[in-house]
Amino acid sequence: MLEDAVRNKEIDYRFIRDKNATVTVLEQPEHGNLSKDFSQGKDVSYYPDQGYEGMDKAEFLVNISGYNIKLVYCINVQDVDFDNDSPESIYNEYCPDPNS
Repeated sequence: MLEDAVRNKEIDYRFIRDKNATVTVLEQPEHGNLSKDFSQGKDVSYYPDQGYEGMDKAEFLVNISGYNIKLVYCINVQDVDFDNDSPESIYNEYCPDPNS
């Protein structure tokens, strides 16, 4: 199943979590830091530099069962008013549904 997904370029994020994957950072973000623990089952977190707003990116090389996959995460850092907005309204504004 993984081989078919790689061959068809239809990589499913679940493969990264379910297989014994290794993650290597190819490019650190320019305006922030990443969490340090990339072991299996851990989430990667991004921490922007204080006061920074704008675009940033990080690049990773993920090896899953001998297949190398390059991932590029583009990160849009926005100043959000957590005191006056609900988490749902913040999510809806800054993380719109790509299918709508």
